[in-house]
Amino acid sequence: MSVFIAKFDFVEAEKNLKKSMFTDFLPFPPSKVSEISIGRCQLIQFSFEAALDRDIVSFDDECFVAIHGYGSKQLENRVYKTLRSDTTIGDQFSESFCALVLEPNRLIAFSSITGVEQFFIYETTETVYVTNRHNLLSPFLDKPSFSKKSFMWMVGRGHIGDFGFFLEGIYRTKPNHKYVISKEATKVEVPNNSFLFEPLKIGDVVQEINSISEYFAEIINGITAAKSFSISGGKDSRAILGMLDRFGITSDISLSTHGEAFAPDVMAATDLVKCMGLDRQHIVNNNSPKVNTSLLFSKKIAKDITLDFIGSSLSDFKDLQLNSNILIGGHENGFKKRANKKSLEQYIASRRWWLNNLDILGADAFELIQSEYTSELQELLSFVPVNRYSQVDLVNFRTTTFVASNLTNFHISQNQIHPFLDGRFYRLLCGVPDTLLDSQFIHYLLMRNSSYPIEAIPFANDEWPQSLYQIVAGHEFDFRDPKPVEPYRFNQAFPSQKGFGLYEWRIQLAQISTNFTKDYIISNRSFFDFINYETFNSLMDKPVDSLSNGMEIMLRLSLFKVSLLHHFGTRSLNFSHRNSIATEVESLIFHNSSLTPTTVIDRSTYLEDKLSLYEGSIASMARKLHRVSQSNADNYRNIYQFYESLDNLNSSAEEKNNILSSFGLRVIPPEGIEIFSETNCQKRIKITGKMLKSNLEGKQTLLVAFVSNKKFCPPGFVYSDAGAFYFSYLGYDIYPDFSAEIEITQELDFVIVKIMPWYNRRDILISTDTIAIAI
Repeated sequence: MSVFIAKFDFVEAEKNLKKSMFTDFLPFPPSKVSEISIGRCQLIQFSFEAALDRDIVSFDDECFVAIHGYGSKQLENRVYKTLRSDTTIGDQFSESFCALVLEPNRLIAFSSITGVEQFFIYETTETVYVTNRHNLLSPFLDKPSFSKKSFMWMVGRGHIGDFGFFLEGIYRTKPNHKYVISKEATKVEVPNNSFLFEPLKIGDVVQEINSISEYFAEIINGITAAKSFSISGGKDSRAILGMLDRFGITSDISLSTHGEAFAPDVMAATDLVKCMGLDRQHIVNNNSPKVNTSLLFSKKIAKDITLDFIGSSLSDFKDLQLNSNILIGGHENGFKKRANKKSLEQYIASRRWWLNNLDILGADAFELIQSEYTSELQELLSFVPVNRYSQVDLVNFRTTTFVASNLTNFHISQNQIHPFLDGRFYRLLCGVPDTLLDSQFIHYLLMRNSSYPIEAIPFANDEWPQSLYQIVAGHEFDFRDPKPVEPYRFNQAFPSQKGFGLYEWRIQLAQISTNFTKDYIISNRSFFDFINYETFNSLMDKPVDSLSNGMEIMLRLSLFKVSLLHHFGTRSLNFSHRNSIATEVESLIFHNSSLTPTTVIDRSTYLEDKLSLYEGSIASMARKLHRVSQSNADNYRNIYQFYESLDNLNSSAEEKNNILSSFGLRVIPPEGIEIFSETNCQKRIKITGKMLKSNLEGKQTLLVAFVSNKKFCPPGFVYSDAGAFYFSYLGYDIYPDFSAEIEITQELDFVIVKIMPWYNRRDILISTDTIAIAI
């Protein structure tokens, strides 16, 4: 796609946009530059020979349309007719794109309904600038200042979670909104999205999915560039693969999976491509850095801060490489979230956690961004049916503020198409009956499009909801393999699988950045006065080897990111400063550190091959364990199905309990089961047992700790305001066996440990000999 910047002058002025102004603010030299000037408007477009490049289109009555994104050849005509009219925007566009319309006395900017393509707008007293690449605003920023509110978002959420920017005066466009810029003012036209919630019947859903599949087949087949697909072992990428397979597109696509050979995602993806006969098109890349140095980190960081516009945590790096192919992806907008049951007030109250990671914001700062978010959320959801609060919230405050940054960075290189982010799928998501949403029927039907039984291949730590089997049977959509398949599970023996985000390189970076981050934020406390320093000091003083929670890692690296952004300021907008920024970062992160820079270690082909061999051996062992797990799961699943069948026989509660007892099982009651209680406690507690569920959807069971000192948080646990306890989700290694530990590192007056069901819709059974042992 292309990068463009446009301006509108309130007063007649000399056109001052020149391509030479932007040399340092583009990451690569453009292959083509187009310039348009009409009346008060001017535009420069930079192209990079990307697969989805579109030319600026002129119309007879002195009007120009510039678009980036995917769509039919007639998209410019539709944009020209629709955006210039007074019609309220509704369902006219579903493609993911953004567009500019230039007229002699008006400039119109538009971002389509799911907001994954967006503009940055900057206004002065004389001019309004609009661009899809934030760096291009740099030449026009006169003494810019930091937006403290955006820094609050970056610290509290890990990225800017509204539509702001870390410099004052710049804001981002909202999805499906039309921005009309004239000499009178900038007018924002709010869309009418009521069409999203028109109910669909199951027959309509099947027909719509087929129609959407045909549309994307036409789009993707119409692209001559090479195509690749990043495939995981989950449902999203598998559903997209099923859609592509229906139209014979998979034979022309290269497939890649990232991770260790024995990781659940990788093993599931490997099974999948083998089932479809696509082995030769599939590669597994374990490209997470095993050995890092200050130099390697510094170069990655310098790239990240020049590309990133939302201040996302350095627990991930943004990067760009020129690549003319198309990447097809599986980002989605909430298809696996259940229908919401909470009232608007209850739902908004439940979203407080989203804004304040581990209580890092001070009370005033949290109240500021929480009140603004609450106000926007109330307005947004006022027209939304209660059952779709989660999906609409997700699209507007997750997809458009976080996912969009990942896609925007690919405008000038490797283009991406994510079918689930299309407006047609958004309409489907909002209109389907709750039963189809909760059963993940849309994913299932897309997989059924494939000529191979890909819906029956093991997933990574996931499986079909039980309700799907009932819906499919009731509508004569027979499973090709009705037998539930035991998924691959995360293995707690490996650090990368213990919890979200606990990768070795992230822990390394958190360690080497500790002293700089702590010194910098304390030295600039007058700016960072919105931080809760009790939480900050506790987190920064914590040894990295005790950071057992992925959220702690993300927060440490968010604090590192905001320190660097504050330090470099507008220098972070200039690509010509990358090398000097990298050099300075290297010296900064080792400033006053007990660590010293290491030398770059050459990982030879021999070592790479040896590592691959080791990973392959572990993967082979993991598959054998999975087969044992599958056998155990089948036996215990039969017990559970037998237990449920007793309802059909009108068995009494006493009869059911007696039968469960004969198997050494009992039902976990809503209030939970107490398995450990002690006074004057300071020790490590290990819990073991067996657990049976109808399936393994969601995180349905909690390990709960009530402690005398509410300020003491057991490692790996999170505090629940609603329950007034600390909790973690209860997992297991080989189904149905589970084990877990709680470490009490200081003496407490009392500790009570319970196992508790969490939003379960069906009984959870647990062994009567579940025990807790103090080690």
